[in-house]
Amino acid sequence: MRHKETIRAVALAVAAYADRVFLFEGEDPSTGELYYRPIGGAIAFGERAIDTARRVVERDMSTELIGIRPLGVLENIYDHGGYRQHEICFVFAGAFADRQVYEHDTVELTEGEAVIALGGWQTLGSLEAPGAPPVLPKGLLAMLRSNQRAGT
Repeated sequence: MRHKETIRAVALAVAAYADRVFLFEGEDPSTGELYYRPIGGAIAFGERAIDTARRVVERDMSTELIGIRPLGVLENIYDHGGYRQHEICFVFAGAFADRQVYEHDTVELTEGEAVIALGGWQTLGSLEAPGAPPVLPKGLLAMLRSNQRAGT
C-alpha cells in the first residue's frame, strides 16, 4: 500500500447494461465505510490508460473489455485506510466480451487464485438513494448521468 504523498494515475472501466452499471464494493479498512467503484488499476509507466483498462478487466475478470471509449478524466483526493490519497482517473466505457457476466448479479474479481472483491450490477437510481454507499471517484455518477442523457 502507498503511504508516501504521490499522485497516482489510474484507468477505470465502466460497463453499462440497460440502466445498470458494473461496480465493485469496497470497504475502507480504517472506517469500515462501504463504497462502490468501477474496476480499474494503476497505469504502468509507458502504458496507455486505455490499455490499462483492458489489462485490468482481463486480469481480474477473465474477459475482454470491448467497444472502449473515453468518458472523461476525474481528479480524486480522498482519505482511505487512514491515509490521504490523490488520483487522476481516466474513465472509459466499454462492454464485457463474455456475455455471461450480464446474467449474474455478482461476479468475483480475482488476482491469480485469490478473490479480491465482488462486483455487481447497480442501477443509477439505487446509487443515488439516501444512505447508499458513495460511488468513487467523486463525480463519477454525474459523469455517467451526463453520458446517459447524451445517449453515449
